Amino acid sequence: MREISNELSIPNISTKGGANAFVLGIIFNQAQRANLAWSAPSKLRKRLGTLDPAKVVAMPRSAIRAAFRDPPAIHRLTNVMAKYFEGAWAHLAQKYRGDARNIWSDSPTARELLDRLTEFPGIGPHKAEVAIFLLTVEFGIPVVKDKMRIRIDHSCPALYERYAPIAEPYYS
Repeated sequence: MREISNELSIPNISTKGGANAFVLGIIFNQAQRANLAWSAPSKLRKRLGTLDPAKVVAMPRSAIRAAFRDPPAIHRLTNVMAKYFEGAWAHLAQKYRGDARNIWSDSPTARELLDRLTEFPGIGPHKAEVAIFLLTVEFGIPVVKDKMRIRIDHSCPALYERYAPIAEPYYS
């Protein structure tokens, strides 16, 4: 296993804040470099004063939009990412008690985890596969093997280059 979490500033998912930032990093990993996506949650936390889902859901939309938009912008797709963030944090608060670790804590199958991740606004199947790969390979999160096949060499060639020859997640 190669340790890329420090290299890319991927948050440590052992804490609630780190796991929540990991989900945001997956969402923000679109139309920008990965290191910017992984650093964005920390910047957003500083601007909002918190990333606690219950507190964020209670914030005025205008404050959230301003946090994304104020220079330097959190993401180049400011309005889209602000919308994804609002929806994702509402979903995280409602379904997972505000703690992203609850998404994977019950050792789901790969399909179950993919389905859970794609329920979040801004996470489609491609991003979910990348998340599953990182969760299993980088952080050792157990996922039960099923018929679903995730091959990171197809999903994200850049990530595969970092981990080659590992092309699939580790399964329990």
